[in-house]
Amino acid sequence: MAKKSKILVIGGTGYFGEFIVKASADASHPTFALVRVSTVSNPENLRASRALE
Repeated sequence: MAKKSKILVIGGTGYFGEFIVKASADASHPTFALVRVSTVSNPENLRASRALE
């Protein structure tokens, strides 16, 4: 089995970042999202991080 690339998404809770995080996680890549602290404190912005769980 081929080794999967590690993916870092800067702005993982943004408009495009949400889709990129989901696609990367769905492809079984180790996926990391970099987000602002203020973004994490707002539950509405956490949709993308749910894909990583």
